[in-house]
Amino acid sequence: MISVYPGSRCNITDKCQLNSKCLNGSCVCPEQFDTSASGFCTNATSKTIKKGLAGSHCSANSSCASSTLLCSSSEHCICSDGFIGDGHGDCSKIAKPFARSSSLPQFTEGNPSVPFHFIILIAQSNS
Repeated sequence: MISVYPGSRCNITDKCQLNSKCLNGSCVCPEQFDTSASGFCTNATSKTIKKGLAGSHCSANSSCASSTLLCSSSEHCICSDGFIGDGHGDCSKIAKPFARSSSLPQFTEGNPSVPFHFIILIAQSNS
């Protein structure tokens, strides 16, 4: 089970955090709740509500508070593609996993095309 913050994409096996629920594939605040300034889904009558945060309700007349958020067809502010809820009412860019590149120079002894600082780096890591 994965823990997911409001505004993030979710599926049935994920655990939406901060009182949010998985609705139409995103963790959002349930009916009668909205996002507080601290990122929690809380009673919509609370004085701590801040409109437009991740997971909160939105409409054509009320936009989401950040450029990383969009108003979904279910009228909730959700993170744009490539972003995930940060637990504070906004979204952070999803880190890309390291991918091995085939364009790196080949490290062979006596290879004149390998820059000198690469050779030193290899020598230091083998010590």
